[in-house]
Amino acid sequence: MPTISYLKSTDALASAFLALFGSATVSKMTDTNLVLDTSALKFIFSGTGLAYDVQGDVLTGFSGGEINGLNVVSGDNVVARFIGLEVDASAFPGFDDPAAPAQLLNYLATLDWTINGTQATDTLNFGPSSGYSFPLGLTINASGGGDVIVGAAGNDEIHAGSGNDKIYDSAGDDKVYGDAGNDTVFEVTSIVSGNDSIYGGAGKDSLAGGAGDDLISGDTGADKLWGGADNDMLYGGAGGDKLYGDDGADSLYGDAANDQIFGGGGADWIYAGKGRDVLFGGADADHFQFQKEDGPDTISDFDIAEDVIVFKNLSAADIADMEFRDDDGNTVIIYEDGRLTVMGVVSTDLVWDENLISI
Repeated sequence: MPTISYLKSTDALASAFLALFGSATVSKMTDTNLVLDTSALKFIFSGTGLAYDVQGDVLTGFSGGEINGLNVVSGDNVVARFIGLEVDASAFPGFDDPAAPAQLLNYLATLDWTINGTQATDTLNFGPSSGYSFPLGLTINASGGGDVIVGAAGNDEIHAGSGNDKIYDSAGDDKVYGDAGNDTVFEVTSIVSGNDSIYGGAGKDSLAGGAGDDLISGDTGADKLWGGADNDMLYGGAGGDKLYGDDGADSLYGDAANDQIFGGGGADWIYAGKGRDVLFGGADADHFQFQKEDGPDTISDFDIAEDVIVFKNLSAADIADMEFRDDDGNTVIIYEDGRLTVMGVVSTDLVWDENLISI
């Protein structure tokens, strides 16, 4: 598998890709080196076992082999380095027109890439603004520090590493791991579709799925999670979290600590979990699920005509022992080691097997 190691904190590699679609000067340097010169940047191929010919601006006669190193150079500084790139002669027979540099990069884009950040702060941009795409997706491993990462159009796997990172999730079904630090993850645009899996890790993270059926987990820390469009699954994890389902039929899990959960549009299922949680179903018919030792929780916008309160794993005796107390226009439900307040609803409006069920 090819590997790109970023040696500087810059997105010049993406700019270089874009530049290569313009004119380029190709010249033969030595038996083991080839330079593609775009004036501002040079792509240097080096290594043994790679045979080629240069005829004007046309590359021909690739016979296969291995490129041991490909450096992207800006001035006297190495911007990026390709390591261990194997070239298949049958898939890479040569070029026959002056667009050779673009053809070369088109071929490289069909490979499965891993990008490793090596600086304290990396900027890794492979999104729409870079002007280039990797249709098979990328594996991106940033180093520690406050990184900025923009995923490609394919199915990417992004590991941000430690530090307070910003991760822009592009199209494709991606997996994003914020790791340690206070991270921000969001779609490049709100309409970019992809069924993404996003894991915040430790720290106070802000994670947004955008369009697509996403799975978002905040893990530890006081996180903010946005599902975006479509049917998402959000897990707050440990810490006082805020979960926003947005549009779609979402499943939202508060897990531990004192959470605020907002279902938004769509028929959502909201699972309060441990801690003192405040729940808002939003529009449409929502389900609020509770079980032993949950709470004390509050439902702030219960609609008696379409919403449902669900009690899980309570015995017949537990249900018989439930108490429904009216409290200044609200209902307080006392159940097995749990307590639930339903705002703006009197106890007579809650009816078993209608808006109140046990499973």
